[in-house]
Amino acid sequence: MNPQDVLLQQLRDIHGAPDVPWWPPAPGWWVLAVLVLFALFLLVRHARRQYQVRKRRERLLHYIEWIETSVDPQQAPGEFLSDLNRVFKLVALRAFPDSGCAELTGNAWVRFIDGNLPENGHAKGLDVLAEGPWQRSPEFEAEQLAELARRWVMLHG
Repeated sequence: MNPQDVLLQQLRDIHGAPDVPWWPPAPGWWVLAVLVLFALFLLVRHARRQYQVRKRRERLLHYIEWIETSVDPQQAPGEFLSDLNRVFKLVALRAFPDSGCAELTGNAWVRFIDGNLPENGHAKGLDVLAEGPWQRSPEFEAEQLAELARRWVMLHG
C-alpha cells in the first residue's frame, strides 16, 4: 500500500459545523429583550394613567350633570355655584398642584380660572364665582357656567 493512501484513509470526510444552540441567546438578544420589556412597562404605565384620567373626567362630568339635574339654580343659586366652584377647585388642585391655587378666593380665583382657559380674553360668566355663592340672588346663566366647568374638566381634569 502506498504511504499516501494510508494518509488519505486517515482523513475524515468533510463535515459541517455543529448547530447553534438556541439557549443561551447572544448578548444582543438580551439587550433587545430588556428594551422590549422596558417599552412594554412604559406602554402599560401610560395606558393606566390615561385610563385613570378618563375615569376621573367621567366622574367629574357626571357630577356636573348631577348638579344640573338635582340643584335648581333659581331656587338655590348659592348651592349651585358652590358645587360648580368645587368642581373647578378639584380640577385645579390636581392640574396645578404647585401654583398656590388652593388659597385663591374671590376675584383672584376667577382670574386664575380665566387665565388657564384657552380663550383669549375673559370667559363670560365666571365673575359670578367670585361673590355669587354668598349673594342672595346672583344673576348668572347656569348652562353657560356648567359648560365652562365641563370645558375646564376636559382641559385639565
